[in-house]
Amino acid sequence: MEHQDGLSHRQYAEMQFRGEGTYLIAWDGGEPVGRLFVRRRNNPEIPRIVDRYPQAARFAECPEFCDIEVVSRRRSQGIGTQLLNQGLERARQWGGGR
Repeated sequence: MEHQDGLSHRQYAEMQFRGEGTYLIAWDGGEPVGRLFVRRRNNPEIPRIVDRYPQAARFAECPEFCDIEVVSRRRSQGIGTQLLNQGLERARQWGGGR
């Protein structure tokens, strides 16, 4: 699986280790079939765009769901839904969901 934002599995794992987010991987046996990275609050992109889009400031505290993918042969089997549900649960634990 290629990453949409150019980060590798290792980089996502390192970000998780530093507490910057949670890297969820769906496995089928020993094969990864889906993934989602949930970035914690204080999204680093917000300060960069807030001058042009002031409304973006209110989202600075919201977790960001990024780089979700399920391999094509495993789509429509609920894997993406499970990843999103687990991501939402993590965001709620961080105080970012309702």
